[in-house]
Amino acid sequence: MMNFSEVIDVDGRRILIEERQEGAKSIELRTIELDGRVTQYMKVKHAWGGEYFFRNGKMINAHIYHIEACKRLIGE
Repeated sequence: MMNFSEVIDVDGRRILIEERQEGAKSIELRTIELDGRVTQYMKVKHAWGGEYFFRNGKMINAHIYHIEACKRLIGE
């Protein structure tokens, strides 16, 4: 089981990235603190190719995940 954790500060945003392996799936958690509000994003990738995305425990699509969880890393 591989575990990885990193904290990034980008223009007042604090972003915690955690990666771990659970059986045949990899999980990436991104916790973003912005203006005192915390949002958690999760990407679950299965060995058979399926990918699922969540925001605060509710399923979202890949497009929303990439806009909200990924672009915030580069300050867009």
